Amino acid sequence: MRVPALVVHTGRTYEKEAIEKWIDERGVCPLDRNKRLSRTDLVPNLAVKQMVEEWIEKNGGLGERPRGSPPQQQQI
Repeated sequence: MRVPALVVHTGRTYEKEAIEKWIDERGVCPLDRNKRLSRTDLVPNLAVKQMVEEWIEKNGGLGERPRGSPPQQQQI
């Protein structure tokens, strides 16, 4: 996650690019499909952004795991 975006009415955070694509294609909340959603319902999640930036700095980049840790299994 590089640019976290918070959906105001649910309090859920998504990758900004992904949630904007969802909104453009469907126009509804992913959790409550009866609730209309627009890009104006998104705000930056600065706390999550800071945590992501700290994790990237600590672990040497995005998508890498800490040295010595086992690989994670991907969920299907």
